[in-house]
Amino acid sequence: SGQRGIRLLQGEAYFEVKPDKTRPFVVATGQGKVQVVGTRFNVNTDTATSVDVESGSVACSGQQGGFVRLSAGQHTVITEAAVSPATASEPGQAFAWLKGRLIFQDRPLAEVIAELGRYHHGAILIANTKLAQTRITGNYKLEDTGALIRTLAEIAGARTVSLTPYLTLVKL
Repeated sequence: SGQRGIRLLQGEAYFEVKPDKTRPFVVATGQGKVQVVGTRFNVNTDTATSVDVESGSVACSGQQGGFVRLSAGQHTVITEAAVSPATASEPGQAFAWLKGRLIFQDRPLAEVIAELGRYHHGAILIANTKLAQTRITGNYKLEDTGALIRTLAEIAGARTVSLTPYLTLVKL
């Protein structure tokens, strides 16, 4: 009655919240809560919750304590154990998915493939640990995830094998 909100179990969501001081908006995840009055922000949750603020401010708290207030251009990560201090956000990266793009800066191929897997129908497996640790930087369109997987494999010096329409293997 005195609150608006959502429970985000997994995945990523972008919110534009109209100000209403009498009814704050709360996003609850497995790791904590993000409370806002009026703002635009992004929440991405899986084993940790990542929060990026585009405008306005949010208050982030962990299930086991910890608190940080974020304003426009700031980022935090909420884990089961803590809430990290506010750091500068990369808004182009954080909100790129809203424009059908993924942007990565010096990230392991395994993380890039995991993120891409959210947009791809089927599983993507990497054949070995060394390949999974290959660092990737780039700005990619999400319109053809199959072609993007092949491009990433080529950048890493690997190739792809489609075992079924729903299973792609990236290997050296």
